[in-house]
Amino acid sequence: SFIMPIKYIQPQLTVDIVTDLVSLQKTLMLTQELVLMQQDETNAIRDGRSADEVLEEIHKTKELADRSVITITLQGLNHSKWSEYVIKNTENKEDEDTPTINVKQAALEAFPAMIVKAQYKLSKRSVSNDDVKELLPKLADSQITDIVTTIQNLNEPTTAFPKELTQLI
Repeated sequence: SFIMPIKYIQPQLTVDIVTDLVSLQKTLMLTQELVLMQQDETNAIRDGRSADEVLEEIHKTKELADRSVITITLQGLNHSKWSEYVIKNTENKEDEDTPTINVKQAALEAFPAMIVKAQYKLSKRSVSNDDVKELLPKLADSQITDIVTTIQNLNEPTTAFPKELTQLI
């Protein structure tokens, strides 16, 4: 008889990182400007520009920002591997009963080991793991937070159905 191998599927998630924050910021500022122009007829022309001209510039800056987006696909680590990173970043302080876990540091250390692939979102051009690692210290806090949250979600996955769901079915 034919024996089917067990297929164990680990969760994967993607994180998008905008690498051209100047274009992103400019796009947001121009969009706010356009909204103000549309809300108030007396503002129909600002700095010698019409709403159509501002909209055209928004499209250009947004395209630059979009072209700079790198999509990183991450896969969760197995429990023992993730635990190593957590334990390494856990501190036992004398005056506290419970140990303090630096989840952010654990996640950032685990990050390189979790990369499945990285590529520019629009061109699909590959980005090396080394380039991604070099990018990490340059990222904005909000981008780091997105990465850390994704890493936590992947490494603390749902492994069973909650009791409430089982009772519903």
